[in-house]
Amino acid sequence: MTHSSKWLPTFALLTASLVSASTMAADKPNILVIFGDDIGQTNISAYALGVVGYKTPNIDRIA
Repeated sequence: MTHSSKWLPTFALLTASLVSASTMAADKPNILVIFGDDIGQTNISAYALGVVGYKTPNIDRIA
């Protein structure tokens, strides 16, 4: 067995594992946490159904 053919399977396995690891890392979920002072669930128009009267269109788009 030549020197290069000895390392070829190891290199192929390492490359395949790196490619699969990078693919797995891209599948993470998108999580967004918004903190607000003195705000309740009914203060966001997506959840209040218009009861309180506040308009929050930017938060409604991501809700």
